[in-house]
Amino acid sequence: MRNGEGKLNRARKVSWRQLLLRSSASLAIGVAAPSLAQVTTSDPSVTAAQATPPTVATPVMRINTTGQNVDLVVPLRDRVPLGQVTVRIAPDDRIGVLQTDLAAALKRSATPEFVNRISTLAASDGFIALDTLAGAGLPMTFDPATLELTTSLDATARPEQTLGFSHRSEAQPIEHDTSARFAAFLSYQATLDAVERGTDSGLRKPRADFNLNGRLFNLVAFENELTYDGEADRAFSRFGSRLIHDRPDSLLRFSGGDLAPVPVGFQGSVDVLGVGVSKLLNEFRPDRLFTSTAGRRIILREPATVTIIVNGSPMRTLTLDRGSYSLEDLPLTGGANNVELLIEDQAGGRRIVAFDFFQDVELLAPGVDEYDAQIGIRSEYDDGRRTYFRRDPIFSGFYRRGISEQLSLGANAQATRNGQQLGIEADLGTSVGLFSMEAVGSRMKGFGAGHALRLQYRYSTPLQQRVGYRRFDILIEGRSRDFATIESDLPVNPIKWSLSTRYSQPVTSRVTAGVGVDYRIGRDDNENRYAVRANGSLRLRDNLSLNASAGYDNQAGFNVGASVFWRLGRTELVTAQYDSRENDASVAYYRSPERLLDAVAWGVEARRAAGDIGLTGTAVWRTNRGDLEFAHRAGLSGAREQVSSVRARGTFAFAGGAFAMGRYLSDSFAIVSPHRSLDGARVLVGSRIAEKAEARSGALGPALVAMSAYAKRSIFYDVPDAPPGYDFGLGTTELYPWLHAGMRATIGSEYNVTIFGTLLDDRNQPVALIAGTAIRVGDATSPTVSIFTNREGRIGASGLAPGRWRIVAGDFVYDIDVALAQGSFVDLNSIRPSGKRENRQ
Repeated sequence: MRNGEGKLNRARKVSWRQLLLRSSASLAIGVAAPSLAQVTTSDPSVTAAQATPPTVATPVMRINTTGQNVDLVVPLRDRVPLGQVTVRIAPDDRIGVLQTDLAAALKRSATPEFVNRISTLAASDGFIALDTLAGAGLPMTFDPATLELTTSLDATARPEQTLGFSHRSEAQPIEHDTSARFAAFLSYQATLDAVERGTDSGLRKPRADFNLNGRLFNLVAFENELTYDGEADRAFSRFGSRLIHDRPDSLLRFSGGDLAPVPVGFQGSVDVLGVGVSKLLNEFRPDRLFTSTAGRRIILREPATVTIIVNGSPMRTLTLDRGSYSLEDLPLTGGANNVELLIEDQAGGRRIVAFDFFQDVELLAPGVDEYDAQIGIRSEYDDGRRTYFRRDPIFSGFYRRGISEQLSLGANAQATRNGQQLGIEADLGTSVGLFSMEAVGSRMKGFGAGHALRLQYRYSTPLQQRVGYRRFDILIEGRSRDFATIESDLPVNPIKWSLSTRYSQPVTSRVTAGVGVDYRIGRDDNENRYAVRANGSLRLRDNLSLNASAGYDNQAGFNVGASVFWRLGRTELVTAQYDSRENDASVAYYRSPERLLDAVAWGVEARRAAGDIGLTGTAVWRTNRGDLEFAHRAGLSGAREQVSSVRARGTFAFAGGAFAMGRYLSDSFAIVSPHRSLDGARVLVGSRIAEKAEARSGALGPALVAMSAYAKRSIFYDVPDAPPGYDFGLGTTELYPWLHAGMRATIGSEYNVTIFGTLLDDRNQPVALIAGTAIRVGDATSPTVSIFTNREGRIGASGLAPGRWRIVAGDFVYDIDVALAQGSFVDLNSIRPSGKRENRQ
């Protein structure tokens, strides 16, 4: 029993209507009293003392005249209703609010910290006085005329609201793995060459690269890279094999087998037989941004309009009520941004919150980290053979973390028995650009310690007057004589220091120009080298652009280059290029149809390189079961070699008991099959227009559809030759694959029948405007189909299957038979009841 409940019950003997009546009478007296006190005279003989009327006490407007506590349940409002609270009006008109009611009403609109503060205030018999609440930051006013309690929460007491401006706030959740327990696919790229003129003329032995990947028991994925080369000493070779276990909720990947760590900074490329763990940010959540994005918190004491201004241009305008707001993922551009939040309240007050922000993919969001660590023994692939060095342990890894919105730090390390390398890195975004630093130290057995340093500055900002960016880059790199990576046999550092700078910006809406300078300081007998190069691009028309460059190299002299890109409609492209440094020139024509299947893409290219002139032609036939390419290379000068090639690309896949073949894929897949009720009709996947289809079922089996892991895929399908009236529902199915998962999708089902007819009652009268259900008799897995009749008793229901169905509608039960031979449209004409409905309420 809450405190003061007994007194509360006794006090509630006075009704709110009585209190309102008494309060109104008191109010009337109070209003009249001042008029009685205003006595004036115009007689000059009357003294001031005589003119002063007797003192009349102004009656105080009393709320409670009962002489005892009065408890009322009244609404609490803060512009909008917050809930009902109990107030206690003392005989001296002091007002208190029941503490438990007030805390419950504030939970929806105040922060937990503020509600806790109110819950711990001193209370008398469970009631908190209004002056106590005002002192705690919750001023309240009781209106006796409306019996309403009003308050005004301070902005800092309101829960912070988050407003996001990018798809980061709309990230989709990770879904469970619902793929087949065993799935595998074999992707292949095979080539067969015939040398018609030149060295070793004749038909060469084929070469093929294979990827055998898949997934086991919804637990691990496997990968294998294999090669067959009939011309090599070892015809068959295996490049690598590994098992992969993903934990997408934690963004973690565990791997074991032949691993190839991704090098960062000055790290070398190495192969490892061992185990590894990686935190992959974009691998599992391609729909999210993990790079640092601008955001600010603002507190509005009054309703206001907030305009987001980026680099002088208004981007968004928001109308917000008073409260605390976190503006996240502001709509910025890559590079340096000047951001202003213009806040205008309803009274005309203006204030500006301004800050600078540099946005770049190198800057991780605060608290976000990424890493990769792999340990095992060193391995090497050479001349078609994978060799493992059992006595050469190796470690390779890196770690990066966002420290603040504009600072990311990282470290990396590699180590073998003969060499070690340790590095640090930092990226700092400022209003004047992005500063990056990488420093690394190394030690190699027999050569000692070495070090290397890389400093980079990058500035990018959009131009307000023209479309495009002003960009400026500086890169400085230095290596000591004995610096070495772990895969090196000995240190080789012919360059002490190198400097590269680049600057570019739009000149007009169609012209962009830039300049670059490179300078290298050689070590020992290596000469210093410098080069200057200017470049520009001219967009003559929307489909025609020209690029040109001119430069000077202290070792190669002057050089020029030019290229042209001319797009003829959506499917054709003409290119031409020339570079005097390599004395290389080419001209080419390509045609790529918009159709993905049953189309031929082709192109021709003429090229002169190192004095030789050659002509190449290619044609690729895109089929539903793979791509077939024919290419011919003809030398018009020099050796005059001529080679014809036939290439094939495709995939064989298996999942959930189904086999399919289709175009080349590298990740996950779906096997899409038509249901047997479609009588062999083809399923088109990718678009409702046949020309846009990416896969289809047919005489060679189901359709094979490529998908990306950890990205939901909506598979749109159409069956042009389906039986008339066949019910497909929405015409789409959604799948969520994990790494190398194989999924099954069956288009259509036995529940494809649509029925028509008129429901009659036991007097052969239409049953009008009645809702009911239909269930297949003797089938516990049958879906329940909703039935509705119109004013004439007509029904039209979809989603039924062949068999006996029972319809329950109104007071009656109807038994109907749907025969397979009747097709997908079944007109039952008049449907008479087979019995009365039992237990009709």
